[in-house]
Amino acid sequence: MFWEIIPSSPITKLITKILDDMVRLSTVNGIIYLLDNPQSHETLKVILSRLGHLILDPVLSIRSAVVDLLLLIMGIHSFQFHMVVHLDVLLSTLANDQPLVAQKITKLLLPSYFPTNVTSEEACNRCVTLIKRSPLAGARFCEFCLSEGASPQSLNLLFKILINLVLSPANISSDQIDGILMAAANICNNLATKPKYKTALKKVLTSKKLM
Repeated sequence: MFWEIIPSSPITKLITKILDDMVRLSTVNGIIYLLDNPQSHETLKVILSRLGHLILDPVLSIRSAVVDLLLLIMGIHSFQFHMVVHLDVLLSTLANDQPLVAQKITKLLLPSYFPTNVTSEEACNRCVTLIKRSPLAGARFCEFCLSEGASPQSLNLLFKILINLVLSPANISSDQIDGILMAAANICNNLATKPKYKTALKKVLTSKKLM
């Protein structure tokens, strides 16, 4: 509330002390609160990386709060969330964490790996890139991307691409094939609840392809 009347040096020392020594969940929630004040952004941008390790905290509520923080700074122009938590760590967490955290990370990564402001073909290509880079994370991403706003039409196209890709596995490792099949299965589970897309899925999975 009184940010502008406190010199930057003591503010930085105080926040650094809080980040290093205070209760973990309260610290994350406090930083989220501070970000409401645009005057805090320049200082926080430099020191927020000190919170990155909390994405691996054994307590679910803390990991969830860290992703909430990343979602918040994603919408702030001067911040880059991967400077707080490295992308490889995010992908590992996406692949292995509880659904609450995995779904939030999917929301975080959706603009990069299945954006709505590009063509369906480009969105699918980006998602395939994700699956090839981290098969388990990519499969988990496909589990939640519909609920986080991905287009059903685009996901239907992605399903076709994934099925064709696994049937022509040139330069694809066995781990990648597993990830592609799990991703396709997750898309199928989501789209099959809609009669229109259930019919479309059946057309893709011909007897020849299933054999």
